[in-house]
Formats: sequence, C-alpha cells, structure tokens
Amino acid sequence: MNHQKFYTTYSSEDSCLQIFKHHYEKKLTHCSKCGNNKLTWSNSFHGWRCSKCSKKYSLKSISFMKDSNKSFKDWWEIIHLICHSKKSYSINEIYRISQQTRYETVYHMVLKIRQEMGKINQIESSQYYTPIRFDKRKQSRQNYTRMTPYHLIVTYKKTKGRKQDKIRLTLSKSGRKKLILALKKCSSNYPFPKLLHANNTLKTTELKCLEKCPILPKWENKLRNNIIKLIKGTYHQLQTLHLQGVLDEYSFKYNYRYALNTKGELFISKALIYL
Repeated sequence: MNHQKFYTTYSSEDSCLQIFKHHYEKKLTHCSKCGNNKLTWSNSFHGWRCSKCSKKYSLKSISFMKDSNKSFKDWWEIIHLICHSKKSYSINEIYRISQQTRYETVYHMVLKIRQEMGKINQIESSQYYTPIRFDKRKQSRQNYTRMTPYHLIVTYKKTKGRKQDKIRLTLSKSGRKKLILALKKCSSNYPFPKLLHANNTLKTTELKCLEKCPILPKWENKLRNNIIKLIKGTYHQLQTLHLQGVLDEYSFKYNYRYALNTKGELFISKALIYL
C-alpha cells in the first residue's frame, strides 16, 4: 500500500481505531481480576469493561502505546511508515514524510515501536544462537564504517521451510558494555531515559538456555552485508544507544519478508498485551 492510498483509506480516527480494536480484542480473552470471559466494548474511553467486576481495560493501557496521549491515527501512521518499506527509514525521514509537527514526538513513537519489535523477535527466535563477526581489517574491500560493530549475536529458530526462519540480531557482550556506558553519560539530560534503560537486549544468562549452532556461510554473509548497508546507507551517524533498535527493526522485517499481509497489521497482531 503506497502513501496516497494509505492516507485515503485511513483518513479518520475511527478507521484507525478499528484496526487496533480488531487485533487486541482477540488477545484480551478474560478479566485478569475475576477471570470473567465477558468483556464489553465502551466507546467512552476506547476500551473494554468487565461485566462482573467492572474493571476497565483501555486499549492504550494494555498495549505498547501506554503512557501516550497521541491518537490512534498518529500511531497507525508511524507504524505504516516504519513497516511498509523493505528498506529502513531514519527517524528524520519518517518525521519529514509524516503529518507530525514535532520531531521529539516521532522519535518517542519510533523508539517504542522498535522496542516492541525486539520483544516479538525475542519470543519467536529463542532456539539457537551463533555470533557473527565483522572483520574490520577488510575495510577497504567491504566499506565498513566507524559505527559497524565488531560482532553481533544471532538468535534464530529453524522451521521446515527456510523462508520462515525467525531471527533476532542482538548486541554482543562488548556492545552491551558500550551501551551501559553511553546510558550513564546521557541519562541525566536525555528526554526519554525510561525507553533507553528498557532496551531489551539478550543477557548472557539467557544465552545459556539456547543451543549454540552455526549458520550457513551464505546466510551469514547475507546478514553481515545487509547490516553494513543499513548502517552506512540509511543511518550515517548511528549512535550506540539506537543500534539495538535498528537491529530489531531489521530483524522483524527480515522475519516477515514473504508475508502476504501488510507488515503494519502483522506487527499489531504480534504485539504483546500488558495486563
């Protein structure tokens, strides 16, 4: 779906609300307080109410959009701009294309969406892991940049068809140390410290639960070259703080590259529910 068709189809707040409602009402099956299965929709606060204990579940409070005052139309627009293209857009490019008026708003929304993509990838790819090394001594031949990591960790899950394998690229142990140092430097004056500290990277204790299994050299070279093109082509000055979010976005698009449905609706259908 191109931009013109998207803005024509989803021009109202109600049409965007129905998309989120359609996917989240399948996940909210019962009341977390009393266990009642009968929940009724209320248009007054855009959420569900339990018919037994009257507990309210607003649509934003149980999703990744919680603690946000932006409309569903704004969220659906940013999700579309992130997911519709095979290539990644920088936050500045998304801000330029979108109808938003503040860069900080787009920045906050993109960080939350990438963080949710990382959680989806982590759940779907927890079977094997293997490291991918970037040999910077071949810099003249493969055009490495200063922000190219020395090595990453790939967690993946095998399926019957190779086209349906799920992966997640995460920072290595040294990369996480750099991330912690960067967080300490900017935590005092950074506008969104909660999002940065909630960076959902895999820990070494979680890797012990997975089986180490190398991948095919052809597949490894493909992932390595794609990351180099991504960092050099789209993100010219990528910081350590945002590297994991960029990797999560790439992993999500890679996992559903053959999906027939739009990646925006796939993202909402796979998003977690927070009760």
